[in-house]
Amino acid sequence: MVVAQMTQHLGPLPHPDIFAQYNQIVPGAAERILAMAEANAEHTRTLEREALSAQIHDNLQNHQEKRAGQWMAFSLVILAFVVAMFALKSGYPIAAGIIFGTTIVAILSAFLLSGTRKPTAKNDE
Repeated sequence: MVVAQMTQHLGPLPHPDIFAQYNQIVPGAAERILAMAEANAEHTRTLEREALSAQIHDNLQNHQEKRAGQWMAFSLVILAFVVAMFALKSGYPIAAGIIFGTTIVAILSAFLLSGTRKPTAKNDE
């Protein structure tokens, strides 16, 4: 008769029974292993904190860039409107229509297409 026993333990530290045996083989080994696990856990938390901080910074920068783009578009529309009104008052209604019309089409197409862009895939290594 053959009896087989399998034990499985998951986690950063060995099973408590095995963990206690480390000190029997090498005095102080359990303390060193525990210190190593604690240092590794602290390192992991530090990396996660820095990654989150970088992601927040990127989101803020993207928001600022978007806001600057919106102000530029608004300024261009106002400028095109002023130029078109000047052209209209100067007796160039076709030029005024072309200036204002192309500006409106460009702004509307940029606005409508901005929601259809797919985010670029980032490597999650």
